[in-house]
Amino acid sequence: MPHLPATRAAHVIGFVELLREIGTPVERELTRSKLPSLIEEIPDAWMCSAFVMDFVGRSARQEGIEDIGWLGVKNFRLSQLDRGLLAALSGASTVQGRLRRFFELMKLEDNSLSGGIIPEGESMRVWFNSIRIPEGEPLEVSEWFQVGILVEIVRSVLGPAWCPEEIAFQSEFPVCDDALQEFGNARFRFGSAATSIVLPRFQLAMSPPAATAQRPDVPVALRAGPGTEDISIQIRKLISAYWGDAVPTVELAADMAGTSVRTLQRRLDHEGATFSDILQASRFERAQQMLADPKARIVDIAFALGYEDSSNFARAFRRVTGVSPRGFRQAVSDGVIAAE
Repeated sequence: MPHLPATRAAHVIGFVELLREIGTPVERELTRSKLPSLIEEIPDAWMCSAFVMDFVGRSARQEGIEDIGWLGVKNFRLSQLDRGLLAALSGASTVQGRLRRFFELMKLEDNSLSGGIIPEGESMRVWFNSIRIPEGEPLEVSEWFQVGILVEIVRSVLGPAWCPEEIAFQSEFPVCDDALQEFGNARFRFGSAATSIVLPRFQLAMSPPAATAQRPDVPVALRAGPGTEDISIQIRKLISAYWGDAVPTVELAADMAGTSVRTLQRRLDHEGATFSDILQASRFERAQQMLADPKARIVDIAFALGYEDSSNFARAFRRVTGVSPRGFRQAVSDGVIAAE
């Protein structure tokens, strides 16, 4: 089954904010890279990783930013993680426990991540395998993202001053003075088999003050992104973020899949699906998400989803769901239906 690499929009927002600060026409560049222009409003949406890397890499080249990977991740905070993953991390009482839970659930952040912990004498190496990067785009962008997550997980237990013994990258590039200062006496290695950080073995057993070991329920199945499902399901999850701009097209879906429209249609036909099926499922999935916001006007939702007026939207919504948009919104408000 084709695997479509995808990442949460939350990890793109740091780059968007950085570029906006220096005057880059961000919305134009997002559109050129086939990303939603309203990406800052949808941090939990899934983005095609190839589109993200095109946006970051091209923006860095245009603006002459050599350290965009570091600059984009330096303000990363754990609060940006998926809420289910964040709850799982906070329920672990040691550095090792938090790292293990992250590796169990990391595909809630990026479906191409893999990693783990391996011993090295008196130290432990915590590693990532980097995602597949489109040719010509900077690998260090994703590597800095990986390092930033690992460092913040450890710091959530050991405090903001903690630094790893070593930071290893797969690619080779000059580390800027700001990053060198941030990580103190950490050794930097390049050309490694995996991106990783190294810490003393004894630190894995350390706990934060007043730590608890209570493990909350984590809604993994409800929030999982594109992965090993049928290509039709992966495409549906990836196009859901585009309704605020325009009706997603089959050409956009083919670009996400890295193939031609004809090949995509053949793959969908093999699954007994069509792009029209995917579009309708995505439209009403997004409609339900938007209706859960009591501040969103139904007429605005209708226009955002490609309807000429709210009456057409209401009839279509009732036909598919069996309830009117207002009835659905009231059910969410009453707790009869859980808002996702």
